[in-house]
Amino acid sequence: MSDKSKVSDSKDPKDLKDLKHLKDENRKVDKEKTIKSNKKKIFVAAFLMLGCSGLAIGQIIVHDPAHMQSNIASFAKELAQHISHLKYITDMNGAWASKLDILDKIETIAASKGIPIDKLGWDKGKFSKDKATQLSAEALDDLNKIVEGKAKTSDLGSLQKDLEQIYRPAPVTSAGAKSEHALREMAASTAFINQSQKSIEEAQKNINKLQKDIESGRLKPGDLERYQVLIASYQTQLQTLQTQSNNQLIRQQVAQTGLMASDASSRENNRLKGRYEMMQAGKLVQFSPALRKTNDEVGGVE
Repeated sequence: MSDKSKVSDSKDPKDLKDLKHLKDENRKVDKEKTIKSNKKKIFVAAFLMLGCSGLAIGQIIVHDPAHMQSNIASFAKELAQHISHLKYITDMNGAWASKLDILDKIETIAASKGIPIDKLGWDKGKFSKDKATQLSAEALDDLNKIVEGKAKTSDLGSLQKDLEQIYRPAPVTSAGAKSEHALREMAASTAFINQSQKSIEEAQKNINKLQKDIESGRLKPGDLERYQVLIASYQTQLQTLQTQSNNQLIRQQVAQTGLMASDASSRENNRLKGRYEMMQAGKLVQFSPALRKTNDEVGGVE
């Protein structure tokens, strides 16, 4: 046998196992070294990339001031255009996003509602103290409630009774027809005053709601346009109310003019009637036989 075969035969299984374990350990160490080497290469490559990019940015900021000034000038120009556009939009639409300061309108509201009679120092209980005028006192109270807008619609049915209690019923004659017409126009106008007072209060509530929303500055331009349409609608309603008020005034003037014409006709008729009666009395005296005899005697004496 050769020496090589002798050596191979001399190794036992235990030595072979240790040798194999040693080789595995060497492979692990080599693998770990390879991984660490790769990591170092990747880190160095990343560092070089970041360093090069930072160097490039540094060169733009530090070594190219003309480009930086150009960017600043361009930004300033764009900002100026935005500010100019904002001013234009504000001039066209107004500063609708800011709250408005409106002066107080307490006196205007008080004047539009009217002044109650009891605030003028009027003694409302003067007629109620006497039993003979208690019905008249109740009629006055009813009329005050109606003209102040405090009466309900169902209370308007007492207008004829109240007006006739104060102004006396119209006699059922030809001459009494003009008084009846005047009383009816008074009732219609009084009822209209009651309705118009309520409509004014309703309109004021709606206007105050619109004004509060507009003054808040929270409305968008689109909502402001809708509010303008609502305001125009209320203005049309108020114009209609004013037209109806003018109609009621004309009706009152017609009734008043009729009464004045009737009074003038009555006075003229009474004057003509008195003149006619005087003429008739003169004719009777002129043609009386006793008067002729007295005239003859007086003439003979002469």
